Amino acid sequence: MRYYFTEDVEYDEKARNKFLNEKYLPYLRDIKEGIEGLAEFTEVALERLFNEVVERHQTKLRHVAQPVRVALTGSTASPGIFEVIEIIGKDRTLRRLQRAIEVAGSKNKE
Repeated sequence: MRYYFTEDVEYDEKARNKFLNEKYLPYLRDIKEGIEGLAEFTEVALERLFNEVVERHQTKLRHVAQPVRVALTGSTASPGIFEVIEIIGKDRTLRRLQRAIEVAGSKNKE
């Protein structure tokens, strides 16, 4: 629950390696861009955004939600992702997603 109160999160190494990489980078970028453009920052609007990303990439919700969960909490386990995002808030969510995108993108350069 520390991720609700701290500015930054520490990534579980296994979760970071599995979900913050090139494979999931497009999902992280699309979610970040979508949140930036949300007129309403609500659980309903977030769920709609995630479903749009799932449909666009023809994937499953878990493939989008898990890398976002790791980006926001540092772990693969948390309460529902939409609730977590709503509680953390838009600004902190965007900062954490940006950091995760940078981490995922840097794996390409290693």
